Formats: sequence, structure tokens, C-alpha cells
Amino acid sequence: MHRLLVMMALVAMFSVSACQENAPKADAPKNTTATPATPANTGGDSPRAMALAVVDEERIYQESTLGMTANKLLQETSSALQKELQQFQEAKKDNATDADADAFRQAVQTYQEIMRNAQMQLFEQLRARVTEALSNYRQQQGLEIILSKENVLSYGVQADITEAVLTAVNAMPTDDLKGPELKAGNNLFGATPAQ
Repeated sequence: MHRLLVMMALVAMFSVSACQENAPKADAPKNTTATPATPANTGGDSPRAMALAVVDEERIYQESTLGMTANKLLQETSSALQKELQQFQEAKKDNATDADADAFRQAVQTYQEIMRNAQMQLFEQLRARVTEALSNYRQQQGLEIILSKENVLSYGVQADITEAVLTAVNAMPTDDLKGPELKAGNNLFGATPAQ
């Protein structure tokens, strides 16, 4: 038992001694900035550090002129279709039949389908442009990967490129965004409702 205690004491002394040798000296300057791992500072044989960036896609879609134009097109489409629904209701408010109620339900379904398709159509156009802007920015800045902010647990402010990408997206033309083509007057009902 005595030998075991002596051995444990020796191991403890060697451990403390080793820790003290590896501890930074009081007069040694401390490195306060992190240096990215590159071949120059890792021995040369290791791969270079990947350049990563983060972007707030939701902000790009909401605040960009493209996003606002797409929203405006959706609102215009919705307003035109809602006007048709309201006109039908007004025309039938006093003498609506079961057939009119069925026609109205069908028109509401058509409205929802047109709006769903319009959203998908505009989002695809918007996404293609944002992807183009991100790809161009990535290449110009020598980045390997741009991640969506929503998919990143933690990042430094210097990694956020949202402002730069927003500027690039805002420089893109908006006049060629295409919403759904609506007929003048009647898009939801098989025939113009009788007055």
C-alpha cells in the first residue's frame, strides 16, 4: 500500500511539473488574433482553409427591389381576382342559387390555384436571380461556400455578406419579372355573371 501511495505521489509531481513547463511564461506576449489555417502556417502540407460566408436569404427576398416587385405583382394579381369574386357576390347577393354557390366555391378554388402558381412562378424567378448574385459574389470574393443564415448555428459578423449581396441583387433589373397573365375581366368564372 505504501508503494502505491509513493507511485501516485510521483505521478502527480511529474504531471504538475509538465503542466508548468507547457504553461505560457508571464513575459511572453499573448496572441489576441486568430490566424486562419493555411499552408503557410500549418506546415505546408495541409489543405488551405475554406473561405465561408453567411447570407440572410429571407432579408434578401423581403428587402430587395426584386422581392418587393414580386410582392407587388402578387398583390396586384390577388386584388384583380378578389375584385372578380366581390363583383360576383354583389351581383348574386339577393338571388343566389345553389348553382351560384357552387360556381363561387369553384371560383375560390381557381383563385387559390392561380395565386399558388403565381407565387411559385415569381419565387422561381426571384430565386434564380438571387442564386446568380450569390454565385457571382462567391467567385469575385474567392469564397468556397455561402451558407444560409438560417442553417448556421454560430458565425461572426465579418462572415455576414447580406448587405453586399442585397446591393448586387438591387442592381438587377426588375421590369422583366413576370407574374401570371390575367384576362381582362373574367378569370375565375366560366361566364360573366348575369346582373
